[in-house]
Amino acid sequence: MRYKTTTRIPFELPSSSKQGLSDAPKDTAEAAVAFYTDKRASNTLPSDMYTLTNFDELKRYIQVRSDYMQKQIRSNQEKIEPISKQPANTGMTICVPVAIRHETPETIERLMKQLTAASACVENGIHVVVWANAKATPSQKQFTQKQCKPLYDRLRQQFTSFNSDAMTISTAFEVICTDGFIMNVVRNNFMEAVIARLMDGEIDIDHPILWLDADTTRIRPNTLRTVQQDIKKHPFGFCHPDIDYSLEWLEGIRPQDWDAYSKLLFVDEMVRRAFRRVACQRFSSENSIEDRIYAEESGLAFPLSTYLASGGLYPEDLMGESSHLRRRYMRYGAKFLRKLYRPEITNPHLDDIRWLDASGIGIETSARRVHHTLHKQPIGSTAFSRAQDANYTLSTEQEEFLHDQAPNTDRIETLARIILTRKRGVADEELQQDARKRVERMLRNRALGFNLPEEFFKNISTYED
Repeated sequence: MRYKTTTRIPFELPSSSKQGLSDAPKDTAEAAVAFYTDKRASNTLPSDMYTLTNFDELKRYIQVRSDYMQKQIRSNQEKIEPISKQPANTGMTICVPVAIRHETPETIERLMKQLTAASACVENGIHVVVWANAKATPSQKQFTQKQCKPLYDRLRQQFTSFNSDAMTISTAFEVICTDGFIMNVVRNNFMEAVIARLMDGEIDIDHPILWLDADTTRIRPNTLRTVQQDIKKHPFGFCHPDIDYSLEWLEGIRPQDWDAYSKLLFVDEMVRRAFRRVACQRFSSENSIEDRIYAEESGLAFPLSTYLASGGLYPEDLMGESSHLRRRYMRYGAKFLRKLYRPEITNPHLDDIRWLDASGIGIETSARRVHHTLHKQPIGSTAFSRAQDANYTLSTEQEEFLHDQAPNTDRIETLARIILTRKRGVADEELQQDARKRVERMLRNRALGFNLPEEFFKNISTYED
């Protein structure tokens, strides 16, 4: 029988009926895995079971589904292929999804060089799990697998020169058959491969996990070590290094030769960084800063126990995976972990993500997605969003946008007006005005050559929020 997944809150049995749902092992790792599989099992209850009053039947169903979930964990583990026979490092796991048909060797090379440099100071080294993937319809699956096999082999060959004592690497490849987004499926599968290592006793329940995107262009020197230390100090919840956006396609090109969209994006990025720096110094509420309203998936870090307690990712989590995890963790995950093995901890960092912003910490990721967003911005529009853009731009697509037809004057003025007037998160007029002055100075900079008329700056107040 096929059961349709539901978006309902996972079913909760009455307390008097919860005993015997699982064996409730004393070992914390086993208990956490059992909690994870039971939560996932209850989330796939068919709608008609919500009306049943026979709790024994419910428990039997959930147990069968939970056993199936454990088999799925092992199935995802079997997809993993180590680059060498060297045992995988145990200090931290870095999970990287790679769209095998679209990410270029140069993109992967840049990421691996950054990971190599940043892994030097991590205790017990890092293990990088690269999950190569492609999307296809069921009828295309066999063809897609054959098409991608040489690309996957080339990827593995590329990694042989990076595998070392400080950084071990494993890869996997799968074709996912769906018409929709696949990133939630990819993240689910590579996380279950990590869970299998816990079940085998290779890592412990507080093992640090960090998600990165393939288009990560820079990892500052102390980032990985700081993430590892923070998770050891706070084995609950989530932490996140600050994210900056890089315009790596402009390297070696003079500013006057940049395309207009890149110039506008450069202005916005420089002002964004300056605004965040000042806002962090002046305000204690991190949620009031634009960058931190939504925690990007790339850079999200947590102990494995937090992921297990959240119940992981589900098929309906099509976008915003970090938000789904955080919400479930705050709903029931932290309470479970505290009761399980940390009753002495009274503050499990439930309120929000711990942002890591000390000197030498941070990640840069390619701004090509935002660059694409600017291309699509309608003339006369008043806002654009960096976060959660459904149209993720792959590295092979960037060249197309760089050679797109140059925007006309109306389009440039629309984008410049948005960048100049938009709110940047903190409800403080002095900071907002300072940001606008920075933008105006850069828009007037002759080296960037916007050549906006003076009338544009005189009339800008009429477009303010």
